[in-house]
Amino acid sequence: MSSTYKTDNFGLNKWELDDCPQMEDFNYDNAQIDKALTALLAGTFEIPVSSWGHSSTYAGYGFQAVLAIPGATSGDLVRADFGPVTLPIAEAAEVMSAGDTITGGVIFYAAHEPTGALSGMYTVCKAVT
Repeated sequence: MSSTYKTDNFGLNKWELDDCPQMEDFNYDNAQIDKALTALLAGTFEIPVSSWGHSSTYAGYGFQAVLAIPGATSGDLVRADFGPVTLPIAEAAEVMSAGDTITGGVIFYAAHEPTGALSGMYTVCKAVT
């Protein structure tokens, strides 16, 4: 018999004293946890100067670059944390840290054409179904 109650977010078993846990219940929970962890992608990136092109998508951000992220889809949430940059500080501050997620990556926008590479780490949060 599975548990009397389930957790709100992942449907994991919440046991009561009179429940009788079975191996398949633990296997189910482990599969749900594995699925949730697989849904979180992370990595590092570098966007070279040559990747930037003109853009008219957002007012005030005339340049864009696409960062390829295998496994990313347009419904995902991508967060980028910029690391040590080779750009002047004011220029780096003019890059959106949350761009538009597309299938296979994310588009970053900049107010001015960057004069140096932009690097950092990204995290992709995928929906768990």
